[in-house]
Amino acid sequence: MKCLVVVAHPDDEAIWMGGTILAHPDWEWHVMALCRAGDPDREWRFHRAAEKLGVHEYISDLDDSPELVPLSSDLVEMKQRIRRVPEKDFDLIFTHGPAGEYTYHARHVQTHRAVRELIEAGELRGTLVVFAYHDFGGTARPRPAEHADIAIGLSRDQLACKHGILRDIYDFVPGSFEYDSAGPVEAFNVPDEERLGAVKCFLETEPCVS
Repeated sequence: MKCLVVVAHPDDEAIWMGGTILAHPDWEWHVMALCRAGDPDREWRFHRAAEKLGVHEYISDLDDSPELVPLSSDLVEMKQRIRRVPEKDFDLIFTHGPAGEYTYHARHVQTHRAVRELIEAGELRGTLVVFAYHDFGGTARPRPAEHADIAIGLSRDQLACKHGILRDIYDFVPGSFEYDSAGPVEAFNVPDEERLGAVKCFLETEPCVS
């Protein structure tokens, strides 16, 4: 299996699906983080996390300032960066959900849209799988959506490894938003209902730990 993961920020790959990546060390994983290339703190952490996860990593420099510089209506800036991933054909393509995972980060929502439109245009080829979490309108930490298509329960070792990446590499302590959002269940939706059964078969196999 060859999979692409496109996320807005370094750490999103670990928070929302780090355990799923760890559960399939025999798969070929490619992870693109769209923001924070050149950040003296975050970039090196992303490369270390990628090494721990066993993935091919790519990082770009999309604006992630507190003001969030607006992007063009067609998200061309974001799509150009995603196109830098040299591979175009994948079995599964993972990214943020259409509303993001919490209230509210525009870059998560924009990343979902950019990836979906690249798939629809045939520039990326593979089955789209999106993160399925919600935070009850900002009143709680993100949790797996109740009616998610797929919910993957992590083993104790997988959860410990995911938490270790967030704590020891990304420097998020227990009690922080990022650490506490990285729970023992990872949830996904598959927009193409005809592919849902196949994706569930791939992801819900007996997990293996590296």
